[in-house]
Amino acid sequence: MIVLAALPVTSEYRRGLIRATSAAGAIATATAEVISRHVFAANGNYLFPQSGPDTARVIIGTGLFLGLAAALAVAVGSMLRRGAGTVAVSIVLLVLPGILATAMGLPANIDSWLMRLSPDAAFAIQATLPRSSLVTGAYIPANGYFPISPWAGLAVLTAYTAAALGAAVWLVGRRDA
Repeated sequence: MIVLAALPVTSEYRRGLIRATSAAGAIATATAEVISRHVFAANGNYLFPQSGPDTARVIIGTGLFLGLAAALAVAVGSMLRRGAGTVAVSIVLLVLPGILATAMGLPANIDSWLMRLSPDAAFAIQATLPRSSLVTGAYIPANGYFPISPWAGLAVLTAYTAAALGAAVWLVGRRDA
């Protein structure tokens, strides 16, 4: 996703095709949601029931998440002017915090910090698992739980994207004018 966003997405914005790409992302998410739930259930995996609003939030939110991630990669690319550097920085911003929070076994307070304040907080938009006040140990990102609400997580990515776009506009105007 990052490579695809960092390199050709600028032409999509220029030609107005980004709306079609975002719509395609939402359609792909909706299709994947339906198919994956069916495949999991057919293989005997228990799935918590999802309400219509939760399913709609996941589908619409994932489309917004992908669009914001693409815009962030475009902003980074505008600032760096190099494809490889853009891909590397975008991966560090959008992927590395999630890997650190889920796979590295970091202390819970660092997991919480990474998943609240990094652009990875936007993955919370896909959270649908219920919580219980009786259990707290299982509520970690590796199990699909996020320490931030879904829309607040998306707002974190929106703030990063807005800041990066603002910096890119300023830098391009100053450097390339």
